[in-house]
Amino acid sequence: MGSINSVTGILDTEKLGMTLMHEHLGTVDANAWKAFPDWLNRSQFIDYAVGQYKKAKNRGIDTMVDVTPLDLGRDIGMIKEVSEKSGVNVIACTGIYGNDYGWHLYKDPDYIAGLFIREAEQGIEGTNIKAGVIKCATHKDHIDKNDERMLRIISRVHRETGLPIITHSIGHSGYEQQDIFESEGVDLRKCVIGHLGDLDDVDYIEKVARRGSYIGLDRFSIDTIQPLAVRVKVLKELCDRGYRDQIVVSHDCMCFMDGRDSLNIFGGTWDDFYKENHDDMEYQYTYVFDYIWPALRKLGMTQDDFDQFLIRTPKTFFEL
Repeated sequence: MGSINSVTGILDTEKLGMTLMHEHLGTVDANAWKAFPDWLNRSQFIDYAVGQYKKAKNRGIDTMVDVTPLDLGRDIGMIKEVSEKSGVNVIACTGIYGNDYGWHLYKDPDYIAGLFIREAEQGIEGTNIKAGVIKCATHKDHIDKNDERMLRIISRVHRETGLPIITHSIGHSGYEQQDIFESEGVDLRKCVIGHLGDLDDVDYIEKVARRGSYIGLDRFSIDTIQPLAVRVKVLKELCDRGYRDQIVVSHDCMCFMDGRDSLNIFGGTWDDFYKENHDDMEYQYTYVFDYIWPALRKLGMTQDDFDQFLIRTPKTFFEL
């Protein structure tokens, strides 16, 4: 048994329940939102998001890990409000998404690490809400010097705080993320290497898994990158190879994302948004029940497997 920081306080790992390990409340350009408050109507968005979280709660989701760092428009007060009103536990993150942004490139790496450590030990955005995980990302098939710099910063934050790491990886960069982490003394068992389900290269994913990290099959529902049929086939093959207990299943879903034209936010009203997109829309937090689970059952997987991915593995990860 252990505990983890949630946006409403310390959360006992026994109370994590069914957990989605890689989600977002929303992603928005933080500078645009600050400059133009009507970029996203906060109160209307909260009402909508609470409805989506309640829908997930009613289907069985108890906890979401929100991996939205400051440069993706994280609003910690909004995340807390949605958590409280919906009854869904939310674990927030410190860290960063973009490694090439100028604001941190010319600062001492120790100073940047100190900012993230502050969010873990004191609180985020001037609150007493502490981060429960560290987020980092690489955006190409192989990491570059700016990626390496940030991964070393993230490693220091991990060493100082003990918080686990959840990554965004593209292509084959996840294995290289592990190389940097390992060289910095990070326990690879305390890392989720994210978005590995975007690949159908099971041999490569197995290489990552052999090193002890958790496997993020966490973009289910994003069929434009990899269709559901391929994603579940990869999951099943990894289980057959003995890695069932290292797999986390999630969506990388959000209630709002800048530029997602299919959501029809710009140029329409919120009433239109509700009616046209979210009664039957696949891209939401309940996709795991409506699409993933039926597809897994067809492959012969059991309720015990499903509970492993969504309940026992997240709990084990946070208790390490």
